[in-house]
Amino acid sequence: MSSSAPLHDPVQAAFDKAIWEFKAGLKNEALYREVLSTTSADQVYDLTDKLQAEQIKTGKLRNLAKLKPYLERLQGYYGAIDTFVQAKPDVLALLWGPIKLLVQWASTLTTSLDALINTTAEIGLLLPEFGLATKLFERNDMIRELLALFFQDILDFYLVSLKFFSMPRFKAFFEALWPKKKQQIDGVINRIARHATMLRNEVRLEHIQEEHHARAREMEHFENLERSTRRTEYRVLETSMAPTFYDIKLNNLRGRLCEGTGSWLLNDSHMRKWLNATEDSPKIIWLRGIPGGGKTFLAACVIDAIRSSNSSCNRVIFSFLSHALQHSTSALSVLHSLIFQLARDDSALQDVVCEVSRETLSSDRAAATDVLIKILACSGPVHIVIDGLDEIDETERVLLLQEMLRVSESCEETRILISSRAEHDLGTLLKPVSTEIRVDTRNTDSIQIYVTSRYSDWAQYRGFDSEEEREIIELLSPIAGRAKGDLSSQTPYYAVFIEEPRLMNWQPGMFMYAQLILRSLEFLDTIDEVRDELKVLPTDLNDAYGRIFLRINKRLPDFARDKARRILGWVGCSPVPMTIQELEQALSIRAGDYRQIPKGYSALNLVRLCGPVVEVLDDEVQFVHFTAKEYFFSRDIADSLDISHYTLSLANCCLTYLCQAHHDPAIDRSQLEIHLINGVYRFHHYAAGVWLRLVEIYFRSNKIDEGSPECSQLLGLLRGISDFRVNSDHVPPSDEVEISGLKPFQGKFPEIYRLLCQEARFCQKSELGLFKLGLGETSHPPDVL
Repeated sequence: MSSSAPLHDPVQAAFDKAIWEFKAGLKNEALYREVLSTTSADQVYDLTDKLQAEQIKTGKLRNLAKLKPYLERLQGYYGAIDTFVQAKPDVLALLWGPIKLLVQWASTLTTSLDALINTTAEIGLLLPEFGLATKLFERNDMIRELLALFFQDILDFYLVSLKFFSMPRFKAFFEALWPKKKQQIDGVINRIARHATMLRNEVRLEHIQEEHHARAREMEHFENLERSTRRTEYRVLETSMAPTFYDIKLNNLRGRLCEGTGSWLLNDSHMRKWLNATEDSPKIIWLRGIPGGGKTFLAACVIDAIRSSNSSCNRVIFSFLSHALQHSTSALSVLHSLIFQLARDDSALQDVVCEVSRETLSSDRAAATDVLIKILACSGPVHIVIDGLDEIDETERVLLLQEMLRVSESCEETRILISSRAEHDLGTLLKPVSTEIRVDTRNTDSIQIYVTSRYSDWAQYRGFDSEEEREIIELLSPIAGRAKGDLSSQTPYYAVFIEEPRLMNWQPGMFMYAQLILRSLEFLDTIDEVRDELKVLPTDLNDAYGRIFLRINKRLPDFARDKARRILGWVGCSPVPMTIQELEQALSIRAGDYRQIPKGYSALNLVRLCGPVVEVLDDEVQFVHFTAKEYFFSRDIADSLDISHYTLSLANCCLTYLCQAHHDPAIDRSQLEIHLINGVYRFHHYAAGVWLRLVEIYFRSNKIDEGSPECSQLLGLLRGISDFRVNSDHVPPSDEVEISGLKPFQGKFPEIYRLLCQEARFCQKSELGLFKLGLGETSHPPDVL
């Protein structure tokens, strides 16, 4: 006896497919089970009655009655499918469960409840009276197919809405994201309108099939368009803001950390609470210490600890502020960095950021803080680490700190760490609201770890015998403090050589002091050289800098001494960091020599010339610490560097380079290619972008002195730029920028002053992204550099 297999029912398959797509799209098993817990319209009406009663008490009555047509149409729809389709229990739950949850969630915010009511009412008016329609067309076999289409439409509406309103912080997102979600729902509404028309007319199978295909195409198109539009809007905004990201700086610091550095800080009771963002944790920690105490390395340790945490508190945004970039760092630029770090990998946050106009975000510090507060409110626990706050301009650091305090007041789940010296202006704001952790009184162990590690790395390639190693260790022992055996912790046989270490009168916690001495060892190869260097250790950080400076000024040959002083002077006066390639070429330029072609590549050994006070990080040359610049440019030391002299010297270097033949606008293509291959244009980006700022910085504090050879040379070079590089196609606009620092040029040298003002205007507009290629006069800058 044979039994036949059950016949395939395409309509039932369509219902099952719609349910599967809804569940898969929801990506939340717990939420799906919660949806299925509502099984009747009565449960929805009970909720609306309860909400209505609560609203009457609070005086915030909303028009929940507008939901009635939608709920009535759903009841009619279920009656129809109960007649024509063998409906499963899940179908009933999927009709009533989502709308109940949506009303319940949306009711926590008046604007969101109104939006949901209005949208649902709009759908209710479009849904047909299914009971009447099915009676009229009960003999039409396609009625079952149409009912499946409507079921799919209803679930599409629910899916979009549930995913939005189930976000943990949808109230913070609502204003920014709902308009775009409503556009997606509008696509569903349009399909419902089409399907309602089909129900009232003669419909065939091909119409049904085409609607299935149309739905798939529309949904795919909308998702792709929305994703592409959002990504484009955000990238355009990010590009125009040009925020600084500090990941490379963090990676450089991470590569220089010794194992165990910062463990004392991470084990501090206040810090542990702060890291876990507990309710009783301090909202702001002030990591305070002396210059060179290792605060930046500790900040890097904190950032890594947050990122490696397995808890929900592992989101961190950060800034490493530097004295080298103080001219280009403002409170607003740091806020931009924090905003775009947080939104970088979160499309929902990107939508919030894009709600603000580029003009507002680029110029309004308070508006930028408001954006940061808004996206922090949408993000849950977030840590903010700002290192080196004391190293930027005094006005800007106070403005930034004030904005950070406003963030702390507004965002309950945000924790902030500020690392700085104990400057009076910062302390006045921070002491009342922060928990203070002193670095220099507690980092002795970290210094010991650093000394041990760096000594071991250096010694293993020198081939010293045991007696020589013992002598070197004894010479180094004061750096690590009184404790016996500090240098033997990683190399056991060192322990037998350690005796009571010599004592010295130096400020405790000076990490930079230890770093300078240990880096100085890298230039020493013999035991005699080591003895000479270490037998009398510097008494403090300034003494360490003084020894390095004395070597430059007294022991180097004249040519090397001049080059070393120029390197230190230019690194110290440059408003933006120079790359090693730019510095190499700049050093080869002879100021005033228009015929020179500075080609060829060189390998500049900075540390051999200048000692361990400069370093190259991410190809940029900078002082190892801002205290080095303060020392070398201090008028209290012999042979100090004059910042005005080196600013003028660097300006002359830039202008000479731009006046040389390789920058002639008429240069032929073949010669240009040769120059490119020979590295002639390595200095172009820096020289073209910085020369005006150097001129302006110099004349802010110096008068025009035609009797000075270098100042006279600068005037000649400015005339050269005016003669050789002025763009004849440039039409000066009426809104010329005036530079107060260059006013002395206006009367004596009007042509030079006019050129400088035009260049300043072009630079300002370029930074704001207001110049567009091919749009009239805006395509013709005042020069052809």
